[in-house]
Amino acid sequence: MPTSKTASDLIYLDTAGLIACLDADDRCHEMASKAWAAALESGVQFLMTDWVRLECWLLLQCRLGVEALNDFYELVLPRCKVDFVD
Repeated sequence: MPTSKTASDLIYLDTAGLIACLDADDRCHEMASKAWAAALESGVQFLMTDWVRLECWLLLQCRLGVEALNDFYELVLPRCKVDFVD
């Protein structure tokens, strides 16, 4: 019988945390990177909205360039479930 995810098995990702994780110059980068690594090790499911995905895409491209945007697409998005806001 399949089990469902509980709230403790999910981490909702927001723009500020993702930007901090990908921007080495962000004042919260170290903390965000450690939290990301710990969450990956724990096997939790990541969740974001399509609005957060779009906001990250825009900010990363404008502030950090194409390389950071590629990291977002290769390292973050494959691990996330994206919920679409109506």
